[in-house]
Amino acid sequence: MASLRLMNRLITRGFLSLSLLLVIFNEFIVYYISQSSWQQIYCKYDNCTRILFVADPQLIGNSYEKGFWSPISRYDADRYLRKTFERSIDFTQPHIICFLGDLLDEGSIATQPDFDNYVKRFNRIYNTNSNIKRIHVPGDNDIGGEDGEYISNSNVRRFEESFQSEDLFDYENMLRFFKINRMMLDFSNPDREHNAQRLRVGVSHAPILIGGGPLLRSVLSELDPHVIFSGHWHESRIFIHPSTHVV
Repeated sequence: MASLRLMNRLITRGFLSLSLLLVIFNEFIVYYISQSSWQQIYCKYDNCTRILFVADPQLIGNSYEKGFWSPISRYDADRYLRKTFERSIDFTQPHIICFLGDLLDEGSIATQPDFDNYVKRFNRIYNTNSNIKRIHVPGDNDIGGEDGEYISNSNVRRFEESFQSEDLFDYENMLRFFKINRMMLDFSNPDREHNAQRLRVGVSHAPILIGGGPLLRSVLSELDPHVIFSGHWHESRIFIHPSTHVV
């Protein structure tokens, strides 16, 4: 009996120790391991501008997640996003952060109280110093527009009020960012006479170069961007225009 109790005690301690190690690994060590694989990008000049792009964080909402474990899921997902973002900030030391849409998972269907709560969560997760400039592009999960979903003026207005950022954004008279809304087939170009003096960057949620149609032709002729960054697809691709060849 004594040997059996000793064996049970050892098994219990081993199980608890293994569980503790797994928690430490998954909640702390894994972030260091992931960061160790990131490649440093070195600049040849002293005045380089570092930009961090964040696409489709899609904060879990209250409507689609209604199970018993939903509060834990939201807490765990928020913590994961915050930890990875902190690592990314520490690694890149960006001057500009550009959020490429789908900031929220249920922004387009949320009630106003829920939407306000989602915005507070987003700002807690993606908390940055005031000296870092931020650009927020709306996605279909933020304002609507996926698969023909109606985009209401109220959805667009509350996104713009909560995530304030201009449709045209200049950085130190060197870079000019244009926000392109493929869902609404819309972009702004209020200062076109000075476009040629800057490096022109288009930012959108849905990709423009594939299936962009009339919007793509307007963007290329009026904005003439040097590069366009988009989210939505949840994968990394590089397209070379006009052939749209994938690199």
